[in-house]
Amino acid sequence: TTSPIKNLKTRFFYSYQKKTLDQDLFEEVFDGDGQKWVVKKTVGVGGHGIYILHSLSHSEISALKSEIIKNPSYFFAQPFLKLARHED
Repeated sequence: TTSPIKNLKTRFFYSYQKKTLDQDLFEEVFDGDGQKWVVKKTVGVGGHGIYILHSLSHSEISALKSEIIKNPSYFFAQPFLKLARHED
């Protein structure tokens, strides 16, 4: 059998070409439908530094946005993929 999970597209908040925050990605993630995104720290391991946007409060999202603006090279975004659903 083959795995139904393919590599998720990873998009970095830091644009090495422009040497600054990728404003287009930032707006797409935070001005659009947050249900579609997971933000991760580039140095996170073991589940630390993972932010599932639809589960965050407005103040948590605000703090995350400030952190990304300050250090965009520390973060990347991936599409949210629901892997399993528990049914009773």
